[in-house]
Amino acid sequence: MNTELVTQLIILATALVGLYKAATFKSAENSTDGKVEPSPVSEAVARLLDFVGIFAFMLAMPAFIWAFTTITENIGSSSKRSEAVQYSIPYEVSKDPSKAELMLAAASQISYETSRGSALEKVSNFAISAGNYQVAVLAAASIPYEPSRDSQLAKVVDSIEKEARGKLPNKQINKD
Repeated sequence: MNTELVTQLIILATALVGLYKAATFKSAENSTDGKVEPSPVSEAVARLLDFVGIFAFMLAMPAFIWAFTTITENIGSSSKRSEAVQYSIPYEVSKDPSKAELMLAAASQISYETSRGSALEKVSNFAISAGNYQVAVLAAASIPYEPSRDSQLAKVVDSIEKEARGKLPNKQINKD
């Protein structure tokens, strides 16, 4: 649960308890131990306030519900989240496609994101082992989930770097 939602629920519960306390509040009876009787005007004002208080109480609950609904509508839900940016590079399968290219074409057409993501990881790993780094980069960049995409792209970079180091001549400086 989101912390904002928990906070709003606590505020709503507090408001409900406050309304209950206000509704069950009974004013103390005036004792006439030597005190002056209240005037008819103050009694009329007190009765009018009690009468208005009943309607205010009846309107308070819908007002709290409206306020709670308005506040919680702005809390993002999974259905309102925008789609993550997907990095893709246009790619056309060659006339004589390799296995990695065919795997990429098949994996990119899977409709379910989780299955597509795992298939694209497999394609990227296969392409790395086959030395087809163009397909490996395309597959890794098309993975729908950022953590998996980032780790797979890092694997491609590391693999290219290792291969490049192996091809570089080992130059030693001879001091004669």
